[in-house]
Amino acid sequence: MTFLLGHRFLNHQSKLSRSISNASYWIYLIHVPVLIYIQIPLINTNLPVLVKFIASVVVTLLIGQISYLLLVKNTWLGALLNGRQTKRKIIQSA
Repeated sequence: MTFLLGHRFLNHQSKLSRSISNASYWIYLIHVPVLIYIQIPLINTNLPVLVKFIASVVVTLLIGQISYLLLVKNTWLGALLNGRQTKRKIIQSA
């Protein structure tokens, strides 16, 4: 049942999903130093653990995505991580 729902509603391409997919390996590579840089100042705060966790995840993903778009996407490093970008035809299912 879950597979059929996923196939029905997630079986299409979009610019947003393509962008997130292309940035995923870059974010994987840089997330540890970024996460450490964010979490060190949060250690001694009196914020709840859940707030610290959510802030760490959101800020890390934002830094990763923005740095990919500005510094990596249209460079040789982007081509190395994702291959050359070609125009792709979006296949529409009936």
